[in-house]
Amino acid sequence: MLPRHIRQIIEKTFASLSETPNQILAESLLIRDGHYCGHKFANAALTAVWFHEEDQIKVHNKDGQLLLVVKPSETEATAPLRAA
Repeated sequence: MLPRHIRQIIEKTFASLSETPNQILAESLLIRDGHYCGHKFANAALTAVWFHEEDQIKVHNKDGQLLLVVKPSETEATAPLRAA
């Protein structure tokens, strides 16, 4: 899965879940035990974490509540997203 594809999914998800702009304001690499495991994305209202090996994007609000889980391999950047 290309990072560009993941960003498109996350931007579309942010737009569907929040009235704030869907622009990704921050992006971080996630490292576990010295190995790459995913990315974290955030805007003003939401946080999304892409877990590469698990093939999941988990979206949380600022209070930490899980709002949505997406499987990128089953989602096209332009396809509708499923609720968790």
